[in-house]
Amino acid sequence: MSWPERDEPMPGPLADVRVLDLSRILAGPFATQVLADLGADVIKVERPGGGDETRRWGPPFAASGDAAYFYACNRGRRSITADLRSDEDSAMLLELVADADILVENFLPGTLARLGLGDEILEARNPRLVHAVVSGYGSGSTRESWPALDFVIQAHAGILSITGESSDSRVKAGVPIADLSAGLFVTIGILAALRRAEDTGVGGRVEVSLAESCGALLVNQAMNYLIGGTEPRALGNTHPNVAPYQVVRAGDRDLALAATSDAQFARLCHVIEMPALASDERFASNAERVANRDELESVLRGRLSERPAASGFARSTRPASPPRSLTPCAICSRIRTRALASSGKCWPTASGCAS
Repeated sequence: MSWPERDEPMPGPLADVRVLDLSRILAGPFATQVLADLGADVIKVERPGGGDETRRWGPPFAASGDAAYFYACNRGRRSITADLRSDEDSAMLLELVADADILVENFLPGTLARLGLGDEILEARNPRLVHAVVSGYGSGSTRESWPALDFVIQAHAGILSITGESSDSRVKAGVPIADLSAGLFVTIGILAALRRAEDTGVGGRVEVSLAESCGALLVNQAMNYLIGGTEPRALGNTHPNVAPYQVVRAGDRDLALAATSDAQFARLCHVIEMPALASDERFASNAERVANRDELESVLRGRLSERPAASGFARSTRPASPPRSLTPCAICSRIRTRALASSGKCWPTASGCAS
């Protein structure tokens, strides 16, 4: 089976790139979705009789019968079924490999080799193929054979210990950040390997693990520990290195405030009509504001409780926003318009295309 041509090529910088997607669940499909959004021709290979597990991760379910979750990370592609334990289907897959630029998979290490589709066979069929792997803990790790799910990886990487109101509340992030970060990191690796393949004619293997990707998200928290020697802990909505950076109750609703520089803090003080606060020795620098966070919070709460959240902030240069539910974000016409304009195409949804 040679690579089937698309009815309509999609615009984008990767319009001439072919991606064979053997991945499932989230991290791999999220990566190939990004590639598809950039114009790549993606063919997803699913198991006969059920397909990707996320088709059943509901409710809610779309009119097609597939779960909403599936639509979150599988737009912009065609789909076929293949039983990789079948010699006939494996042969068909290798024909597609010969025409592909990228193969993405997230099988447990060694699975493709046992199916007769190991690195040597793939390379022999297509030396310029970029073989991208998303693993749980990384090939060669003592945990390489362990199954990995986002929640478990967040716990393993320490995310749960710094998320929530206190160290007693172990809380995961509201979206699957281990999967999503791994998907983005492997996409970066794919694009770099693709550039090398274009220059040299040699593809190669790119591997990203959920555990390492999630660990990389610790950024300033990790540096705080390595340099400051203090174990990071959960601080709710406050920031370990910056103040103010938290939710404060205004007269009518909550308001998320952030000031990451002295200039921003001075503008905040101007907006709330307390300009002298910026030169108060307790709050004159970020280090002093962090050290006196509780006092600063008390002052801000007292002042903001006297005024509605929109007062002075709607047209100011201060970073502030009322915490919103997902609904107003999803229906924000400006966000939807920018997304459509930047992609140059419709975004498939359960009911067709977003407009």
